[in-house]
Amino acid sequence: MDERHTQGLAALGGDALFELPAAQRCIRLGRALAEEVARLAGRAAPVGASLEEAGLASLETLVLAGKVERRLGVRLPASAWQGHQATPERLAQRIVQNLRPEDPATAGSRLGAVALGGWRVAAPLFCLGGAGGAVGYLAALDAALAASRPLVALRSPGLEGEEPPLGSVEEQAARYIQVIKAIQPEGPYLLAGHSYGGIVAYEMAQQLGVRGEPVGALLLIDTLRVENSGDSEPPAAETLAYELGLVQRRLGGAHQSRPLTDNPQLVAVYRSNYAAMERYEPRHYPGPVTLFKAREALPAATLHPQRRTRLYFDDPTLGWGALCPALRVVELEGDHFSLVLPPRAQRLAAAIEEVLGEEATFELGVERLRAAGGLSSRRALEETPEGGLELHPYHPDFLANPYPFLHQLRARAPLYRDREGNWWLTRYADVSACLRDPRFSADPARQSGAGGPGASWFDHQRLQPLARFYDNFMLFNDAPRHTRLKRLFAPAFTPEAVRRWGARIDMLVEELLDAMLERPAPELIQDFAEPLTIRVAAELFDFPREDVGQLLAWGRDLAAGLDLAAVQGDAARINRSAAAFSDYLREQAHGWLQGTARRSSTAPILDGAAMLDAGLALDDLVAAYAMVFMASFETTISMVGNSTLALFDHPGQLERLRREPELLGNAVEELLRYDGAVRSGLRCTLEEVEIGGQRIPAGERVILYFLAANRDPAMFAAPDRLLLDRANARQHLAFAHGPHYCLGAALARLELQGALRALARRRLAPLPQAEGLSWRRSAAFRTLERLPVVAAGPQNTWE
Repeated sequence: MDERHTQGLAALGGDALFELPAAQRCIRLGRALAEEVARLAGRAAPVGASLEEAGLASLETLVLAGKVERRLGVRLPASAWQGHQATPERLAQRIVQNLRPEDPATAGSRLGAVALGGWRVAAPLFCLGGAGGAVGYLAALDAALAASRPLVALRSPGLEGEEPPLGSVEEQAARYIQVIKAIQPEGPYLLAGHSYGGIVAYEMAQQLGVRGEPVGALLLIDTLRVENSGDSEPPAAETLAYELGLVQRRLGGAHQSRPLTDNPQLVAVYRSNYAAMERYEPRHYPGPVTLFKAREALPAATLHPQRRTRLYFDDPTLGWGALCPALRVVELEGDHFSLVLPPRAQRLAAAIEEVLGEEATFELGVERLRAAGGLSSRRALEETPEGGLELHPYHPDFLANPYPFLHQLRARAPLYRDREGNWWLTRYADVSACLRDPRFSADPARQSGAGGPGASWFDHQRLQPLARFYDNFMLFNDAPRHTRLKRLFAPAFTPEAVRRWGARIDMLVEELLDAMLERPAPELIQDFAEPLTIRVAAELFDFPREDVGQLLAWGRDLAAGLDLAAVQGDAARINRSAAAFSDYLREQAHGWLQGTARRSSTAPILDGAAMLDAGLALDDLVAAYAMVFMASFETTISMVGNSTLALFDHPGQLERLRREPELLGNAVEELLRYDGAVRSGLRCTLEEVEIGGQRIPAGERVILYFLAANRDPAMFAAPDRLLLDRANARQHLAFAHGPHYCLGAALARLELQGALRALARRRLAPLPQAEGLSWRRSAAFRTLERLPVVAAGPQNTWE
């Protein structure tokens, strides 16, 4: 074949492939893929070698998959790129099968635009400015870089009054990623930020990394890390005038006749960005980071004397060394402001180019010259025209990471009323008090009488099998019935009573982890967390092993049924599952009565026959089994996934757990606090109550948001930081509090300890996904749907 046919994917387009005879398409594409693999791996691989055998790491594989999608318009599932079957030849066959001649990726050639060769251009440097949000002061840096590469400055949303400021670093980073991808569709991305802008750039690199998007460089320009101080008091006008006046003088705006404080949009952005900076908790970042540090410290007078912001002034890395193992510090003349102004901006530009080097280029083809797509306008937390807030609990950003929004809600509206008429409580003290207060009912029948736009639909659900299924749960009953049932069942779930299941749980953990790691594409949720929890639950109740698959399907439906508002289209199926599971439990109960149900030598956790003999109603026994089954199912799946992800995000804490396994007990409590399984609990006021000076009438629904309470800085210092030795970690509300404290808490702790003990001994790492992490669309549970992992070192060792 002609040498022109071996130039990788750059020489291919959908139309070019369709010009070939069918038999030649796979051959041509297979060779192109092999050349791309060799380019990414840095060496040629034998014919028939898989991507992994060729030396491609997970990030390079994602780069290749993205290039195929953009060039040919074909997106294969992640599993297609993994395992021994993922060879260039087999991948070519699958791609050709999915190729369409009219795919948008071929639009350029159809319109007559033909790239006769690849273009090598300097990748743009995306740069963010300080807390004021403006970027004009970076003009000198832009001019100094102009000869080598473009600088794209990103100003804060809200400066033009087109929308309110974004209230968290995480939201700003997500918005800026949309912007840079509209300009540069694929990485590697070059990110930089001066002062506060460096913090947002750091979070952008984090978010891109989760998706497997390559970051070529992360440059922090005299960015000081801020000690998370939680929800601070809004600054006074005097404080804002003092600080903005100094910024204006130091960055060359003294000639302006109007002070910055006369610009209400800029003041709002500065206030919002400063609060976001104080709340932000940066996580470990494994990639290369360069800190350009001003030799002269940030002038002490920059912040108002009344500010209590804690900055890492005395740390030679300005606080980033503990988080960034690949940190490089470049010290330059000047101070925090003069570093980016003439004449020192020229030296900064030279230092930037020295770090970036000639490799910071990318190939630009005709198919990548396309109009920027529209940016998402709807936010998870929005300002209302009346000056209030509106939270959208099913917004993808809130489902993925609710904490930045909950912090803002707690700071601005700790007692928040949503469109449905529900009251949201986000402070630890309020949530804890309500859990102990008998004036707040847990009975769904009383809640259905509450008003609000969704009341009629809610009342309709009271007539369905699912409502009858949950009505007998002691979790959804008040005293005295709840007290009587809990007193009856509690002895079976004390720490002493469940301890006998520890060895069996540990055996199942090891068996399932070994099986997961033997799979070509291990996935923690479906391959480990789900089978672990369903098998433990089945053995606890002595259910037949062959019923596990059906129990898993029922369990998924019943968990979704706790949040029917999110899955109204599935209501009929969920109600059928509720009826079927109830019938199944009744059949088991009849077997206990007749003495024919025992299938194992280990006594089940509840002695159903003895309880029925003692006069317990069959409906109450069935409800108890169903409730414990549900509690041991959904929440444990969630906690295994959430805890593993948290440890991946905090490798220093994971290494400490490996070195100090005696920390495991407290580590479980901290992980339950840090990212719990249950988002919230629902209550109904039985009489008028007052919370934080606000009167709530009788018959109103109240949402106790456990995730917000567990990140309340008034209760937990540095709440967004994972600290496995946190002294008060056990005071979390992940298992609720008071009379309705979770019956199966000891069992859940035992399972989580077993899972984390084994996971800590194995060296695993998350596999980045192009679409990012996927979270279940639920207002009740915080559950990862998938967490692909790879082996990343010696297995089954503590050290």
